[in-house]
Formats: sequence, structure tokens, C-alpha cells
Amino acid sequence: MGMAGCGSEEKNTSNADAEQKSETASETREEGQAPEQTDTEGSEEAELQTTESEHAETGLTFADLAALQFEFCSGVGGWSTDFTIEKDGSFSGVYHDSDMGDTGDGYPNGTMYYCNFSGHFTNLTKVDDDTYEMSLADISYQNTVGDTEILDDMLYVYTDVYGLEGTDTFRIYLPGTPREKLTEDEWFWIAAGNESETELTMTVIVNEPNEYGIYSYERSTPSEEAQGIYNSLLNYNDELEQQLQSASTQQEMNEITAQMYQNSDDSLNQIWHIVKYNSDETEFAQILEEQKSWITEKEAEAEQIRAANNGSSAEMDVNIKLNDLTEERCRALLEYLKN
Repeated sequence: MGMAGCGSEEKNTSNADAEQKSETASETREEGQAPEQTDTEGSEEAELQTTESEHAETGLTFADLAALQFEFCSGVGGWSTDFTIEKDGSFSGVYHDSDMGDTGDGYPNGTMYYCNFSGHFTNLTKVDDDTYEMSLADISYQNTVGDTEILDDMLYVYTDVYGLEGTDTFRIYLPGTPREKLTEDEWFWIAAGNESETELTMTVIVNEPNEYGIYSYERSTPSEEAQGIYNSLLNYNDELEQQLQSASTQQEMNEITAQMYQNSDDSLNQIWHIVKYNSDETEFAQILEEQKSWITEKEAEAEQIRAANNGSSAEMDVNIKLNDLTEERCRALLEYLKN
């Protein structure tokens, strides 16, 4: 569904500026150890806010954009940048590109260029009946741009995001916008998914300096989106569980179980993000207090395991327990969205 509007231009990901530094979403951890907790699980920091009421007079709001999924890509099997925008203007997404032929010692499965990014759009303003503009206030990355690591026999190269670079102002064209408002290059990126040759049939975000067209489609319901994240978590951790059964050293077991917990922790943060933007104020206050209590209890259980076991398997045991608790918490948050 999402690939229908993609162009066919290839992306050269090797040009990522290795000196560009970004904030990470989690603390650096020693190999084979569980990740530190981040504040995205419950301790909310102040965010840039652009509320629906502030833009009520303009027509289009960030709440309207929150109903859409945005994608910029090369086609099926190629690179892709996918992101969503929330009703306060915050956004988050993933960019990925793979080169299965780029192999080496320790990564026979190829190379993945990847980033998990987030930030804020602000100043959503009307230009004319078909056109709006918004500003990119900030963007940050979960992994430091230029870093590399090997996971599952694949080399991960952490990059910046493709599609949002080169400008801090983006144009938004609404359905019904005449084709001539877009350049030929901008139209190229969205043409395959557009249902008319003369006007837009979807909302499109345009990066004007680079002439990129980022197309959109209807976003899944919050419950469906969160369930998809949870299902992917279970599938990935099932694969790691099989690797754990065949691991021959304690170090391997520590690393595999740490990756399992990292997966569940990342998934919990994504589901938490969905819950946050799809709960009313009273309900979210209750969920937030519950989340804080859960974090305290989870950390206490980990410390109990460490106190009772100071041997080589201690970290593995901690990782397994934290993973189990985090998967369980994901299931609990899913229930809020179903209700």
C-alpha cells in the first residue's frame, strides 16, 4: 500500500556526514547488557507545542496531519523514509536502505543504512487555499550519525534521514491542488500513487530546495498501529530465542538476551508514544502514574536478580526478566488503545 507512490531514483547513503552528531534516545550500554531506561516510557519532558486551537483559523491543523502516514521512497525493495506527525507537531519515523551485496568479515548478510529519528514541526500557516507551510524546529536521532555496529550478521550504518534534509521550511499541498503547482521532479515522486494526472488526490509534503515530494495515505488506527509494533516485536524475539538455544558461550547468551530486551524496550517506547497522543488528559495522567510505578518495580526486580546471582549468567538472567516484564507491559498498553 505504502509503496504505490514511490519514485525510482536511487539514494547514495554512503555520503552521510560522519561528523554530524545527534542526541541518542538511550544511554550507551556495555556489550551484552540491558539498555538503560529512557524518559520516553513515562517521565515526559517539555515539548514544543503547536495546538489545534492555535491554528483553528487556518483550516489545516497538525491534528489533520496526524491522521496520515507519510512516505518518501524509491519503490518496492528499495530505500524508504516513513514518518507520522502528531497533533502537537511532533514527528517520528524511520529511514532504511539495504545493500545485500556489500558484505564483509562478520556481516555476510550485507549492509543496512538506517536511522530512527524524531523532532518537531511548528508554525503551520496558510499560504493559499491549496497550500500551507510549516517549519522544522528540530530533529534528533536515536543513534549517532556515522556510528556502525553488526547485528544479526548485518552491518548497520547509522545515517541522517533522507527527504527532510536541506531546508527548515516545508510546503504542504492539499488534495485538489493543480499539478502545475509542483515541479516535474516533485510530481515524479508522488505520481504513481496519485489518482489523477491533473491534480493531487492526496496530501503531499514538499521539500522545495531538493524538489522532493513526500506522499501520504490514511494512517492505521492507534490500536492497529500498536498491535503491528507488538507483533513485529514477538516475531523478532522469537528468532532471537532460537539463536539463544544454539548459543555456545555465555557472552553470546548475554548479547542475544540484551538484544531481546532492547527490542521490547524500543517497542514499548513506540507504543507509549501512540498511547500518549490517543488518550484524554485524565486517562493519560492515570496511565503515566501507572507507568512510573511499573518502571520502579521493574528496576527492583532486576536488582533482586543481580543480588541473588553474581555469576556469569547474571546479566542474561536480568535481560530475560526485563524482556518478559516489558513485553507484558506492552500488552497492558495495548488494552488501553482497544478500549
